[in-house]
Amino acid sequence: MRFPRVVLALIAGSVLAAASSPRRELVAATDLDSGLLARPTAGGIRVEQPGRSPISILLPDGAQIAGLIPLHQGWMVAGTRPQEAGSELLLLQHRGAAQRDLPAPAERSGRWRTSPVAVTVGQRLQTLVWLEGDRRDAMAVRAARWLGDRWSPTETVSPVGRGSQLALAATALADGEVLAVWSAFDGQDDEIFWSRTQGGRWSVPDRVAADNAVPDITPTVTTLPGGALVAWSRYTPSGYELVGARFDGTRWLADSPLREPGTLFPSFARSGGDLVLLCRRAGAAPGWAALRLDGSGSVSARTSVADPNEERPSLSRTQADAIRFLWNDRSVDGRWSAVLAPR
Repeated sequence: MRFPRVVLALIAGSVLAAASSPRRELVAATDLDSGLLARPTAGGIRVEQPGRSPISILLPDGAQIAGLIPLHQGWMVAGTRPQEAGSELLLLQHRGAAQRDLPAPAERSGRWRTSPVAVTVGQRLQTLVWLEGDRRDAMAVRAARWLGDRWSPTETVSPVGRGSQLALAATALADGEVLAVWSAFDGQDDEIFWSRTQGGRWSVPDRVAADNAVPDITPTVTTLPGGALVAWSRYTPSGYELVGARFDGTRWLADSPLREPGTLFPSFARSGGDLVLLCRRAGAAPGWAALRLDGSGSVSARTSVADPNEERPSLSRTQADAIRFLWNDRSVDGRWSAVLAPR
């Protein structure tokens, strides 16, 4: 049986298209209270934040940005740059008025390196995970730890498998270890896999949820007290549906009440003590939905805005009962509507 496969033009998390591309996405803030807004410019990114002078980050031609990460002092850009017959990781550190290239991890196993995710602890760079391989449909998950002035030897978290590995996401757990999730084709359909570090060593990759016969795609992950929460889109007869699972520090619990029909491309953000999940709303009335979650991962409130385009918005906090969806040329406020807990 064949299922529709979503074109992963927008991978869960913040995406900024290359400056030369006709599509230009904002880099979404992971902390909504910061007021962070990143705008594409002809030569790179302009970072704006209340109370601070705007910062211009220059990017090389053809660069594709996967994330803009706040550090203890300054910012870090993680992305890719083209090179002959492939691509290389792009890592830029911006501090004050200075900008410098960080070296990419040295050991390579393929011509293509894509989808880097920089994991920080206390706003300090700790680990980089990325996809690497000789073909776009045959990537391995790779990782290296930042030692302050260089990268540790590169490790293979998940080797090349029977098909594509996509939509890589990662977070730091409360104990400082790293948890990574991604989608992988298992020979029949896409499933969500995970691995974590323990004492600096990556665990053997395994499924987050029980094997099934339908595609599970585009995971995103965030830390919760005592563990983590992952959300992804699962194919159903009526279309893709957002689902979730909780990690208790040892195993995944399939009791997450997170459910949202007709949604794709989820990504987490935080606002004060709240956790917010942004996702694309599909169907006859396309747009974007924001879900406010409580500490257990249950949806406590939701709001949505109509938007026929696929340009991913940033989010910012406006007041207690509303959240702002921000695009390059406009913004729309959505008011929270409380969701009653099931009895």
